[in-house]
Amino acid sequence: MSGKRIALLVFFSTVIILLSLVENSMCAQQIATRFTANQQLNFEELIHKIEAEQEYNPQQALTDSRKAIQRAQNNNNNSWLLQAYFETGRAFYLLGYLDSCYYYASKSLALNIPNDTITADIYNRLIILERNFGHYDKAVQMSNKALELYRKTGDSAGVTEAMLNRANVYRLQGKFKYAMKDYFTILKIYEQRTTQPI
Repeated sequence: MSGKRIALLVFFSTVIILLSLVENSMCAQQIATRFTANQQLNFEELIHKIEAEQEYNPQQALTDSRKAIQRAQNNNNNSWLLQAYFETGRAFYLLGYLDSCYYYASKSLALNIPNDTITADIYNRLIILERNFGHYDKAVQMSNKALELYRKTGDSAGVTEAMLNRANVYRLQGKFKYAMKDYFTILKIYEQRTTQPI
């Protein structure tokens, strides 16, 4: 075999090996992308399952929320962790474990993940918790934060719920003028929502 033929054979063999390596690398990337997409899908499915369980079986929601926390931690995904902490706190709230609910609400906020919807709901839950603990001024602070985020996201139902919670705090504080102002504002929002054409 001549030197040219050997050189050509080596060249083509090298090209084939390189093409095979590139193809394998691309397949590995596609598999990794699909795996990540499947993990995302599975996590979202788990969160939907937990949300449904909150209504009829908060104890199972708590168990599944702990699985969600583990999955989020294993994947180093703080957005997932925020959702998992939120659902865990919600399950504890529904089960009447207010200290544990408060703990997970605080952990959620400490992540400092920009998610106005979840953060507003956390603040709204904290209004009730702070009120139940007798921390009325903190409850009002939480309501103001919740209201700001609900208004920002255009969630009128959230606005009315946070305002109602704040009005109840004002009532307990003996600040009846502020409570009545919130109650009348809630009434106006409700009237506007019911008179708008569908």
